[in-house]
Amino acid sequence: MAESSLINGLMIADLENGIRNLEADVIAKERIILEKSEANNILWEKIKALEIKEEKPTCQETDMDLDNKLQTKTKKKRPNKKRKRARAQYNKNGMINETKLGAIGDRDKDRLEKHFAEKSRDITFYDIPAYWSDTEIFELLNANVGFVEYMRTKRCYKYKTVRVTLRFSNGYEKIYKEGGVNVSLTRKNRTFFLRMFDSRLSYGQLKDKFRWQACKRLENDIQHNDALVIKDFVNTYRAFFGKIIRVKGIRFIILYFNKELDLMNAINESINLHDIGHGLWIKKQNDFIDDKGELHEFIGSSNYQNRASRSSGVRMEWEQQSGTSTYFAPSRTHKQWR
Repeated sequence: MAESSLINGLMIADLENGIRNLEADVIAKERIILEKSEANNILWEKIKALEIKEEKPTCQETDMDLDNKLQTKTKKKRPNKKRKRARAQYNKNGMINETKLGAIGDRDKDRLEKHFAEKSRDITFYDIPAYWSDTEIFELLNANVGFVEYMRTKRCYKYKTVRVTLRFSNGYEKIYKEGGVNVSLTRKNRTFFLRMFDSRLSYGQLKDKFRWQACKRLENDIQHNDALVIKDFVNTYRAFFGKIIRVKGIRFIILYFNKELDLMNAINESINLHDIGHGLWIKKQNDFIDDKGELHEFIGSSNYQNRASRSSGVRMEWEQQSGTSTYFAPSRTHKQWR
């Protein structure tokens, strides 16, 4: 009897020891699992952070870096409206937006067949003011020039370059086939004149088309309706395109001619109509008007030339900015306006 009790006691003790050992093993394994789980969580968080970083566009990162630098530099300065406007302008320049037309309904198909050209064309428009919204541009082109199927806009300082796929109206199709480049759009009772080209033309071809130029400072007594002034000058001097720019509040007109003979005839006609120093002046393609109203020849820095050579579009966009002197250095001066 005593031996039986002793044996039972030993068996119970062995079982208890075995249970304790099993519990210790379970606790140890749970600790290992927990540690591995924590390590996995940390690794997963790092992977997610990398994925988010890769998904962010480069331009956003650049804007954020720019903001951080500006905040660091101006941390102790009071807010400045000019700095805010400059930074906003920096962010807007070069911005590209796209607009696509949805499905064409039966009514539109009937209208297209009656009033528009048979095939679509890839056309680029220049001299569109940058303050026009993309919606306004789309609606104005669609209502006056042709049926717009696709539109892509790019901001460049004071102007927007707009590339569209459209079917010209019958009237503009005829103008385009005859070599015309003029487009007139009316916005808020003011008429604007734009240039249009085949988007496939090279920069050299576009530059050659606008090679022969003349300019004139508009006196204060000349009427303020830009559209009427442009029409009057174009008809008087037989130019094929004209536009008005403003430099420090002063208006200048730039006229474009098809060939050198047309330009020289316009200069001679101007001499007969105006006093010396107050008529048309020959303007080279690289000339610009500075803040004092003087004509200078553009000499680009190597940095600008490198950037411009990458794309004909960049150079053509820059040439819309006639009258600005942000990136220019004078090599010769014409003191023609007195």
